[in-house]
Amino acid sequence: MEPKPLSEFSELSSSTEQQFPHHAATAIFGKDGLHSPDPRAEFLRPLPTAGLVTGSAMVCGLLLDLSLQLPGDAANVAWRIGFLEKLFDSASLLVLGMALMSASVWFADLLQGYKHRKLGMSIGVLSTLMSAGVLLSVPLYSMDAQVMFNYQREQLNEERRMAHPLPGSYEADRFELAARNMQRSMFQTAFRRNGLAILSGLVLLILGAQAIRQARRRRDVTFCCPNCLAEDVRTAPWQSDTEKSLAFWTRIHTFVCIYCNERFRRFSLTGRPFPFLF
Repeated sequence: MEPKPLSEFSELSSSTEQQFPHHAATAIFGKDGLHSPDPRAEFLRPLPTAGLVTGSAMVCGLLLDLSLQLPGDAANVAWRIGFLEKLFDSASLLVLGMALMSASVWFADLLQGYKHRKLGMSIGVLSTLMSAGVLLSVPLYSMDAQVMFNYQREQLNEERRMAHPLPGSYEADRFELAARNMQRSMFQTAFRRNGLAILSGLVLLILGAQAIRQARRRRDVTFCCPNCLAEDVRTAPWQSDTEKSLAFWTRIHTFVCIYCNERFRRFSLTGRPFPFLF
């Protein structure tokens, strides 16, 4: 049997890459490969694992630290303020841990040539849930801080009524200065912590959205055809009045597959084949 020329192998390689772009190397060279790995790739291979372990340790350590305060008196305003302040002050550590975990997965995808879709999707969902928790805590902290400020101001006014300082006296000026300092301190503390929480929550939301998008087979599409599993889907160009009404009131839009013309419905805020931000 005569050996085949190299041109046939090159044609086979190109056709395989066109049909299976994500598994071309595996299809041609086998699962483990036939060529010796690049020494630079071997040197960088432990980095994703190290980053993932470090980020996981940071996130788990923060969650464990917060869990030590549970169960607490949720009806106590002072306990809620202390818990949320601890969360907001540690939010930057949470952002750093999630960023390390996301970057480690993306770096591993780059080195190994395929996507760790389940791991990336899990990190994206976790980051999104943490973002929602941090952002939803901001109005609760603002209301509790206002309640605590009103309580402390009432106490200060009660002390002033009991002291009966003369107008213009040293005692009256001392009470006025204490009231102004209390108001300024409350505003500065609430503004700083709320700003840190909002910034951290938005960064976590962006990290989660990017992790979810990177975990998909195609970044510009989320839904696939339920009939042929193709990802080339578009919003249906023609829709009945019922479909238009359903899309307007519930944001459940009708999509159509390019290959088999299958029509199906999915939830989408924007009316495109991927949810908002994801």
